[in-house]
Amino acid sequence: MKVGHKMTLCESNVVEPWWQADIEREDAKKQSLLPSSKLLLTIPEAGAVLSVSRSKIYGLMNSGDLPSVLLGRSRRIRVSDLEQFVGIGASDE
Repeated sequence: MKVGHKMTLCESNVVEPWWQADIEREDAKKQSLLPSSKLLLTIPEAGAVLSVSRSKIYGLMNSGDLPSVLLGRSRRIRVSDLEQFVGIGASDE
């Protein structure tokens, strides 16, 4: 190990660079500043939540199965509509 390169032990006894803990604290601080939940999701975010492609989300919106909101020229999906869509899909099976 080179001089000046401090290492620390984390809870799982894995050696980490000393600066890793600082990065994790900064990330936690940033997360605490964000709202706890979003009301509207972008198309890619909705696709990530459902684990489907962007094209599939557009198809669901065009068919009327997944409602969306138009904000100017941007299309958004309410989290509540996404939750309802998943609930309906699960109960139909």
